[in-house]
Amino acid sequence: MPRTPRTPTANPAPTSASAHAKNPNRQPGTNQCQSGYVYRDSYEGDGVCVTPEERDKWHEFNPNRQPGTNQCKSGYVWRDAWDGDDTCVTPKERDKWHVRF
Repeated sequence: MPRTPRTPTANPAPTSASAHAKNPNRQPGTNQCQSGYVYRDSYEGDGVCVTPEERDKWHEFNPNRQPGTNQCKSGYVWRDAWDGDDTCVTPKERDKWHVRF
């Protein structure tokens, strides 16, 4: 049964100094990263600006996910070990988790 992906709220363009402080690598007043920074892209709508190296580290946590989406790559499914667990694993790995809990 297909699961409806949850869509985290995208980070809006900062409108105040405090909003800019939460994402200091973004161009103030825009939805663009400063030169040398990229979107972290850890989930659909993730607008946090980080270095390319930081983004790569985030992607290593869930390498079977389609970057920038809440979808798993072909042949993978959500582990679903707890509410909100969107780590992509093989169906066999998911079944092991479901037996544990």
